[in-house]
This record gives sequence, structure tokens and C-alpha cells, in this order.
Amino acid sequence: MTPRHHPAIAYNAIKTAVKRLLNDIGGIDAAAACTRGTRSLFSEYGSITSDRQVPVDVVLDLESIAGIPHVTSALAAVHGYELRRIAPPQAPYQLAASLARVGEGMADLFADTASMIGHPSPSAAEQARLTGDLEAVARVVSDALAVLRFQTRENTDV
Repeated sequence: MTPRHHPAIAYNAIKTAVKRLLNDIGGIDAAAACTRGTRSLFSEYGSITSDRQVPVDVVLDLESIAGIPHVTSALAAVHGYELRRIAPPQAPYQLAASLARVGEGMADLFADTASMIGHPSPSAAEQARLTGDLEAVARVVSDALAVLRFQTRENTDV
């Protein structure tokens, strides 16, 4: 067997990211319907007991469908990098509407999150809901920052 270059925890982080990606697109059956690979292969890609890793072209397909680069982010983190979006996926007017929509519920979201953090054992459903809501906020904020940075570059490249 070829020696590995990273500790097992790094490979397990990739497997965990694969599981999150598969969950986001609807499971292993959905993955098998969207790109190359079989149900049993996708099951192995997410299992820490398997040495099989998901092919990079399959990651590209599935992350495009999911809209969240779980595996790419995990790979970046293993190497000490943080992945950031550099181009916003929506037009500025759509982004403005998204910011307004997200902004309306921020106080409640933050209060619920603070309450859950202080709670000894939040329910899995509540934890999943808040995680999803916070990730949605993070995406909108990241997109807004990307637009502002892009506009700043355009204005200084005169």
C-alpha cells in the first residue's frame, strides 16, 4: 500500500465533506442519477472504512448541483487555506433582495443560535435548521462582499 501524506483525520474530513455533499443533493441515489458512479460507489466515497475517494470530476458535478463546495472547502482546509467565493452567483439586484430578506430575520436567528449554543443538548432538527439558516446568511454576506470588492476593483482600475 502506498504511504499516505496526511494523517487519517484529514482523509476523514474529506469523507465527512462527501457525506454532507451527498446529503445536500438528496442522497446517494440522487448522486448516482446526476453524475457518473453507482449507489455502492457513492456509499464507499462517504465511508471512513473505505479507501475509495470520490473522483474530482464527480465532485465538480455534485458541488455545482448542491451550490456549496463542501469537498473543495475541506480540501482547502487540509492544506491550511480557506475557500472564498470571488464572483457573486447572483445579479446585484437579486443580491439586494436576498440581503433584505435575510436581514429581516437576523435578530431571531442570532437569538435562536445563542440559545442553542448555551443549551446542553439541542435537538438534531433544531441544530440542522439553524446550521442551514446560518449557512444561507453566510452565503449572502459572502456574495455581498464579493460584489463590493469587485466594484472597488472596477473603480480603482481606471
